This record gives sequence, structure tokens and C-alpha cells, in this order.
Amino acid sequence: MAFETTPFAGSVENTVLSFRNLYLHHIYRGEGQNQADIVAKDATTGLGQTAVNNWSIYDGPGPYANLVARAQGLHIYAGNWHNSFTIVFEVERFKGSTLQVMGASIEKEGEWAIVGGTGSFQLARGVVTRNVHEEMENGEILVLRINGYCKMPVPDQYLEKYGPWGGIAGPIHDIKDKPQRLESVTISTNGQVITSFSFTYINYAGQRRNEGPWGLAGGTSETVTLKSPEFLFEFWGTYDNVDGNTVVTSLRLVTSKFVYLFGTQKGTTFHPPLFDGRSIVGFSGRSGQYLEAIGVYRL
Repeated sequence: MAFETTPFAGSVENTVLSFRNLYLHHIYRGEGQNQADIVAKDATTGLGQTAVNNWSIYDGPGPYANLVARAQGLHIYAGNWHNSFTIVFEVERFKGSTLQVMGASIEKEGEWAIVGGTGSFQLARGVVTRNVHEEMENGEILVLRINGYCKMPVPDQYLEKYGPWGGIAGPIHDIKDKPQRLESVTISTNGQVITSFSFTYINYAGQRRNEGPWGLAGGTSETVTLKSPEFLFEFWGTYDNVDGNTVVTSLRLVTSKFVYLFGTQKGTTFHPPLFDGRSIVGFSGRSGQYLEAIGVYRL
């Protein structure tokens, strides 16, 4: 699955929405059936036949593809098939977000309209284009392209900054965009102090951002990668005077799965307040030869 968002300076929508290479499995009988008739058709005209669908949507056509979403709703025969369904995303990045889709299936290949959305896709509007990828005895696989606009929420009121803690001598470092999710943290230490600090995060346009390294590379380096649904919810450390400069001497990262320790715990202890259900998504700091100060952003 390829996905892109682009900042947009319109008066209502602010994000261009683009999904490519999504594969909808439409299986109407046999193994893997994902729709069922609930109202029989009129014997003379064929009108009124109604089916409920729970079509699965994957990021590829093969057996090892990942489930991205499900198209859940109804399609009714009214001269052509009228479709009204919700694409409910299950992939972690957009889990629980939806796109509301309507339209007529005059031919197997064509378009449906996006008439709304929720979660990451608020106020969505656009078009779902479908083409036949593979026809089978019990159904078909359609390849989908989704293009539109939406209001991707940026909850500034929930993004809080704490710190930085430590020295005040080195240059200031901070994030460039509003972070949505922390991806990884890389920390180097010589065993006594934190020599450098860097991290990657995903912003609200769905783009990956890299920050750092803050400090000079040296010592032993380790990268903590947060694999979904793991998140960082506690961040502790110490700072002390080393060779006449105040520097960060240790860090402790507590994720929803593991605890990671770096450096030597000596000096003054610091940590942001603890909140249930809120995660650390970015950092600020100062550095010179070593990491001199560090702060966090919590969402």
C-alpha cells in the first residue's frame, strides 16, 4: 500500500489524501465468502435484492498481503447496484478511522464517491477508483485507488512540552513538525555520560522526520525501535557536572513492553509527569560535546 498526504491551504480541507495499490476481495460464495443476501430480489424485475458486505482490503494481491481495512455496508439492486458502505481501517497507523463511500456499480470498473470520514480523515471527500485485478469463480479482486481531501486533525491542545532538564550552555535543539508517533530513539554512551541522542518520528502529514544526532558520536550506540503497538510512556534520567559542564549522565526509557537503561545514574534525577494512556512522541534538548539537556513532548 502506498499512502501520501500533502499540506493544502484550502479554507476547509488541509490534506490531500492518496492511497494506491489497495486490493478489495469481493467473494460472494464458497470459501472466504464476505457478503450475504438479506433481501430477495423481485421475481419479475430483479429489483430490491439487498446484500450486506464485509469486504476485506489488503495492501497486495498475494497470500502474504496485510489487511488494511474492511468495506462494511450494503449494496442494493435498483437497476444498477447501489453501494453504501464504510471503509473501516484496521492498519495500526489509521486504526478506527473511516471513509464513507457511496455510488453505483454500473460496470465492474468505475468510481465510487467519498462523502465523509472520521478519525484521521475528518470531512473527507473524493473518489475511489476501482479496476478488476483478477476474476475468480466465486468472486473477484478489485484494485482500488483513493484520491481526495480531508481535515487531518492536529490536537495541539493535547501536545505538551516538558523540560529540557540539564545544562544551559549548548545550542538548543527541537522538533520541526508536530509529532504524531515516535518511531525510534538512538542513544550513544561511553558508559559514564550520554554522548549523543537522535530519534525519528511521524508527523501529522504522515511523513517521517529525523532529528539529531545531538552531541558527538562516540561510545556504544543502541537504537530502540518502537514496533506497533509499542509506545514510550516513561522517560527518566540524571544530569551532573562532568569536566566543568552539566551533561546528561543516564537515561531510562520505559515502553509498553521493555525497559532500556543507558549511561551511569549519578547526579540530579529528572522525569516528566506520568499520565495514563499518553505517550512520548518527541524530544527537545541541548548539546555540545555530549548531550547536555533533554526534554520531551507528550501526546
